[in-house]
Amino acid sequence: MKKIALIVIVILVAVFGAQAITYAVSDVVRIKLRQHTFLIPKHIAMERESVMPDWLLNMSGLDDGSSTTLFKFDDQEIKANVTGYQVDSDNQFKDDVEGLIIALTSEEVGRYKDPSYAQLSDLWQRTGSYKNRKVEAAEMPGWYKVYRAVEYPNSWALLSRFPNSDKPIPDQPQDFWIASCLMQGPEGKRNGRCRTYELIDDIAVEFSISDYNLHLLDEIREFIRSQVREWKQ
Repeated sequence: MKKIALIVIVILVAVFGAQAITYAVSDVVRIKLRQHTFLIPKHIAMERESVMPDWLLNMSGLDDGSSTTLFKFDDQEIKANVTGYQVDSDNQFKDDVEGLIIALTSEEVGRYKDPSYAQLSDLWQRTGSYKNRKVEAAEMPGWYKVYRAVEYPNSWALLSRFPNSDKPIPDQPQDFWIASCLMQGPEGKRNGRCRTYELIDDIAVEFSISDYNLHLLDEIREFIRSQVREWKQ
């Protein structure tokens, strides 16, 4: 087995040169998303790029022009960087923070900033699938859970403002929308998982966290934002 591995390394060096070894031993992977390049630690990167270096992906027929890549922070890493982050040993889904980095076009940036996108205008104005919506106060003071009637009580939108249909919808989703949440797990061990996003210029970072860590959302956002900016070249 060792002999085979040695032969493979010799072939790589002969064909691709020292760069092959550099990527093999590096602690990061180089991922290109449209106009952006990221150097992401191997233990966090989750895409095929995490096992296939850029010089190989860019060979004829292998570059698919991808604009997205997955990442995952282990729950202990988040706990070490965000004071008060809760890790529940009884949560079958763990408290890792999984997410998606997306390199956006100018049109896609506009969608993320448009409150009429993703049915948020229906939610606010109590129309469409939200015509018979149900609104409840959330655990965090000043926050609200908004359910479609058919999804109650298993799925909801989390807002930072009461969706008063008599008033104009706020200018941007970030002004009132916090996350979309879903109840998961078997009876007796259910917990909410909430998905949200962070917009960094023309990069969107979508990620999910357990609902009992939502009170730390600003701190989690800041940690993720700082990491993505550090990875971006």
